[in-house]
Amino acid sequence: MGCNIYKYWNYCNYRNMIKTAKNIPEKCNRYFTSIPINTRAHAMLLASEVCWDIIEVLRETGVRGLTAKEIQHKLKMKGYPQSTIYSALSQLEKAEWIQSRRSTLPWGRPPKEVERRLGRDKAKGGRPRKLYHANILWMFEMDEDFAETLHVVMEKHIPELKEIWIKMLSEIVKEFKNNSDLQKFFPKDTICPDCDISHEGLEFLRAISYELVHLIEDEDEWDEFAKKNGFMK
Repeated sequence: MGCNIYKYWNYCNYRNMIKTAKNIPEKCNRYFTSIPINTRAHAMLLASEVCWDIIEVLRETGVRGLTAKEIQHKLKMKGYPQSTIYSALSQLEKAEWIQSRRSTLPWGRPPKEVERRLGRDKAKGGRPRKLYHANILWMFEMDEDFAETLHVVMEKHIPELKEIWIKMLSEIVKEFKNNSDLQKFFPKDTICPDCDISHEGLEFLRAISYELVHLIEDEDEWDEFAKKNGFMK
């Protein structure tokens, strides 16, 4: 009988992670550069250059969002027709990698540039324009069955661990927030109106936690633990 293969990560695993382009000017910070791909349909979707470009543009914009016309304008060097943009937006929204909401104008008489951007779309029957924003968790996704089992096993250890973990996170966040040399990495985006969290802030905290695990793996105590449990010679 062969080795038992534990599917800690989905079949795509690290070798199939798609890397983001690094030559687009950033507004929101980026802490991860990989998207977990769980289905062949998702992989095919990201094989489309226009879909990938839209994800990049929306990610750098944050929860402020962009209208379809603004997306087309930002990608004008690519020369995508408007129909191609709308088709890609529809596919990405169906895959739940982007979200949309109808724009709303502030009370009173808004500035002309705001009205031009968020006012009603006459070509769409006078409906408020849609604003799109990214909805991707840039991280690694675990196998569902293993994640559920691990959750049950770890749950009983949370009370003793959370106090230490939160204290450690608090000190690291405080240093990024108060150190002028580190502030460029501190989350800048606002709270998402759809889910009441900062996507950039959540990614920032998860990136810290992820790197902490890697740093611990470099310690001698980690090697001793791994050898003791038969995971290393």
